Amino acid sequence: MNKRTDNKKQLHLLVFIGGVLISLVLRLLFPSTYHHFDVHTFEAWAPFVQHLKTVYTTDCYCNYPVIGLLLSSEVINWIGLKGFLLFIAVIDGLNVVLILHLLRKLQLPNPILISGLVGLLPASFVGGALWGQIDTIGQMELLLFLILLFPVIQKEGFRQSYLLILGLGTLLSIALLTKQLLLFPVLIFGFLTLLVWFRQKKDLFLKLVMAFVAFALPILIVDSYLVWDPNYRLSHLQRVFLEGSDHVNFISGNGFNVWMLFVTEMYSSATAPWVLGLSPKIMGLIIVGALALFIFVRFYLHYTRQEKQTLFGGLILAYCLLFLCINLFFTGTHERYLYHFYPFLLLAMLLLQAPRYMYYLAHFASLIYAGFVFGILKQYHQTVDFFMNYSAHRIVFISHIVLFFFLFYFFTVASKKRIS
Repeated sequence: MNKRTDNKKQLHLLVFIGGVLISLVLRLLFPSTYHHFDVHTFEAWAPFVQHLKTVYTTDCYCNYPVIGLLLSSEVINWIGLKGFLLFIAVIDGLNVVLILHLLRKLQLPNPILISGLVGLLPASFVGGALWGQIDTIGQMELLLFLILLFPVIQKEGFRQSYLLILGLGTLLSIALLTKQLLLFPVLIFGFLTLLVWFRQKKDLFLKLVMAFVAFALPILIVDSYLVWDPNYRLSHLQRVFLEGSDHVNFISGNGFNVWMLFVTEMYSSATAPWVLGLSPKIMGLIIVGALALFIFVRFYLHYTRQEKQTLFGGLILAYCLLFLCINLFFTGTHERYLYHFYPFLLLAMLLLQAPRYMYYLAHFASLIYAGFVFGILKQYHQTVDFFMNYSAHRIVFISHIVLFFFLFYFFTVASKKRIS
């Protein structure tokens, strides 16, 4: 019995080590495998970022927020391109360690094994370290947010959690200053947290004020340092989001949204009327808005009344549903927009004790997604008919709309039966 237990522990440890090291090993084995356009864009920005204060007044199309520029182009200035790619791979490994810490904090079973398996999911590393993007850093910021959020939800007394509340606001601000894609997690997690506090009521006003100050202060400090175009009066983030979001006016940027089922050219206009005078862009906003309203109301009425683990699981599942909605129905989506999804989905299903078939379905969809992103990384959308005629995009959409319906049912009906 003891030998079997020891073997089990050793296996779990090996899986965990594999999850921590896989991105670094792949980077060392395949040093030239990365998305050359994205990474060389960081290289092109690097000379401008050396003069950070005035970077947004130059000819550089530096459309990342300031922390994102520092963590990409400035890191390249410091340690070179190879060093940057290794840096991103190391962050991937650290994220697995953070997942382990969060699983232990939540007292979930087999935390070493599960965190290692999350790290080994191709969806966890293909679009991050292997691609060469800084979304893996955004993943770290979101994981740190959840690590701080759980004890805040556990402790209703304000004096015990005020430092954590300041940390929550600061982390959301840092995330917003890192990359545009993090706008969606920031808004969703921020609003869900507010709903929890509205239910708890205790020290509500003070919590709101402290969280808002902690969120606003880093942005104000950064803006007071930077020089930017006077046409953007409020913040440098205006330029970043306004100039970096024009892709929403096209059907897709290699994303797998629903509109890709009906077009033969993904760069078709998303603002032209399709149905009842409504464009895909407007229809996407309406669909996501309606689903967001329903999910927020459902979360507030049902999950905020539950014990802490179920509440936390419902919060993460609500986030996953909304983030998946954005990928399925918004126009202008890119292939990696779903990056901040699968690690959180697994966590939510564990907390809510989802049935086994849902794990199989989620794993199957994650493999399809990872294969799709890898295909784009290898430029198959320019050389392989299966990608060029959008068959790959449509398969990814179909698999994920099926996943969405099962998750939505579980969130609204099945989880209620299991809880009661």
